[in-house]
Parts: sequence; structure tokens; C-alpha cells
Amino acid sequence: MGRLVDDMLTLAKFDQRRPMSQEAVNLSQMLRDIHLDASATAPERVLTVSFDGLDHDLIVTGDDDRLRQAISNVVANALLHTPAGGPVELSLTSSEGDLAIVTITDHGLGMSQEDADRATERFWRADTSRSRAAGGSGLGLSIVDSVISAHGGTTTVTSQEGIGTTVRLVIPIGDTTSQDANAPATTG
Repeated sequence: MGRLVDDMLTLAKFDQRRPMSQEAVNLSQMLRDIHLDASATAPERVLTVSFDGLDHDLIVTGDDDRLRQAISNVVANALLHTPAGGPVELSLTSSEGDLAIVTITDHGLGMSQEDADRATERFWRADTSRSRAAGGSGLGLSIVDSVISAHGGTTTVTSQEGIGTTVRLVIPIGDTTSQDANAPATTG
């Protein structure tokens, strides 16, 4: 019950459009950290991370805690819905230098694309027979979508039954010239 209340409070904050921290966030290091954490909590899983086409760390302007929460949530879902031994893949790429693209792919049971299209709706679950204990509240991907939207980005879920699910988070890179985007500009 406590987690449900926390999730509802998080969504209420996004609904009120409260300002988030705006700082330089190293997405490359964040994915490395999330990969390490997930590998430690689920050592029996095959979890990979790749940085396709990147020859340097990818930095975005945003709220480190909220972005970490969003990406970790998707990884936790992927691990939950992938059978033991099934791979989960994390990747980070950029699109022409102005978008960061985080992709999390599982090779679990998947769902219909119709269900995937609704996966970010609040309280929506593909399997309505699941209880909170077994399947969550239906708020996880809604929070992910709210976090990414608050960063000016998009969340896309694609899935195929029996094949798996891919969640794609697209985040504008923004101005990363300052370590703190809220800091006053200095003139020399």
C-alpha cells in the first residue's frame, strides 16, 4: 500500500508540473550503474548494455534521480517479465547529436501491440487477473512516461506475443554546457 501511495504522489507531482532539477546527467554512466545493480540483484539473468555508435559518454540536461527512476523501472519490468535465462538488453544511442535514445528489450512473453499501446496509461495492466502482489499497480510505465515527457521526450512500447517487449525512451539532449542548468549565467 505504501508503494502505491508513493507512486500516486509521484504522478501528482508531475500533474502539478513541479520543476525538476536541471543538471548535466551522464546517461552512459547511469546505464552502466543500472546494469551493474540489476546484474547484482538478478545474477541468474543475462543482462547486456551497449553504446551503439557512441565514442564518448552521452550527457543530457535533466533530473538525475527521476531519469534513474524511470530507466530502472523499465529494467525491473523487463527482468520481471522475462523467464530465467532470457536476455534483457539495454542500449544507448544518439540521433544526430540532439536526442538520446535509451532502449530496453526483453525476450519474455510479450503482449499484443494493442496492449503495448496502452501500457503507459495509469492503472492499466495487460493481464487484469494479476494482483498487486504479482503484477504491480499499473503505474510503473505511467511514471516512466511522465518522467520522460517532463524532460521533453517520448516513451514508446512495442511488443509481440511470445517474442518480447521493447521500451524506447527518447530524451532531448538539451544544453549541457553548465553542470547546473538552474545556475545563474556568469559573464566575464
